[in-house]
Amino acid sequence: MINLFKEKMKTNIYKEDSSLKELIEELKVIKSKLNPEGQRIIEQDIRNYEYGEIGEQNILFELKNSHLPAIVLRDICLTHNDLKAQIDFVIICPKTTYLIECKNLYGNIIINGNDFMRSSEFNGRVKKEGIYSPITQNQRHLDLLKEIKLSGETNKLLRFGINKYFSSNYKSIVVLANPKTILNDKLANKEIKEQVIRADQLTNYIKQMELTSKSEKLSEKDMFAKAEGFMSLHKPSLNTYITKYDSYYVQKSMGKLQEESIDKVKLCHDLKSYRKKKSDEDGVKAYIIFNNEQMELLIDALPRDIEALYQIPGFSTKRVEKYGEDILEIINTQ
Repeated sequence: MINLFKEKMKTNIYKEDSSLKELIEELKVIKSKLNPEGQRIIEQDIRNYEYGEIGEQNILFELKNSHLPAIVLRDICLTHNDLKAQIDFVIICPKTTYLIECKNLYGNIIINGNDFMRSSEFNGRVKKEGIYSPITQNQRHLDLLKEIKLSGETNKLLRFGINKYFSSNYKSIVVLANPKTILNDKLANKEIKEQVIRADQLTNYIKQMELTSKSEKLSEKDMFAKAEGFMSLHKPSLNTYITKYDSYYVQKSMGKLQEESIDKVKLCHDLKSYRKKKSDEDGVKAYIIFNNEQMELLIDALPRDIEALYQIPGFSTKRVEKYGEDILEIINTQ
């Protein structure tokens, strides 16, 4: 038997960036704009996403030190016919491509048949609760990927090949990234048990899968072409996650009233007074603080936070860092 893991090719982290960090930062900005219930929900979501980011970093560490002949893509987002799939990791190996669903769960995991439960202890009491099956979640990712491949192929023979060999060429793995989690899968169905592993088992698991696979081995060139194929399908979007908070915005109901209550003549006067004061203090021309056109944009847009201020033309990082807080205080105290 040929040992695939004595090849010269080593693990290539082809796409390491993730939208998780960007999403977390965006949620922190949004939080201040929500009502108390919205803030409670978003705080929990932020904690979950931060925990998920830690889990993905654990898996990334395992992959970087795996010495597998593999190409790794992190955080791939697929969209097709209004369906979306966010895949934590795609690992392209010579024989099989693995779709990884990362779960950094606190507590212990119990699998009974096809059902997943989480057991955790708090104040000396053990709590058990059912959780959504990550196997089902990842299977939907596989189904969407297959649908995308079929939709892009008109040749009947090639479509037949996709249908026949897809389940051999693409595999689902659920990886438990929390090193403290104990997995109890004694009562799990065999098919389920074979798809759920701990992060420290990932390298050996893939090695064994590759060695026993009967699929045709891809060349290194073909593996990179496959990676490029995934990148061409990747369409990241934060809107999917952010729109869930729309109904909690205070501004949704209060924004118009707040805008109508502002005396824009007074605001213009206050902004001009501030500009003159800072111009004298810093020994610079008034337009360096902001010019008349930018002042009109401030009065029309009424930015309430730093992120909104950045959206106004001319407000660079340097200008916002130097004058942003003062400008926002003038607007928000009207």
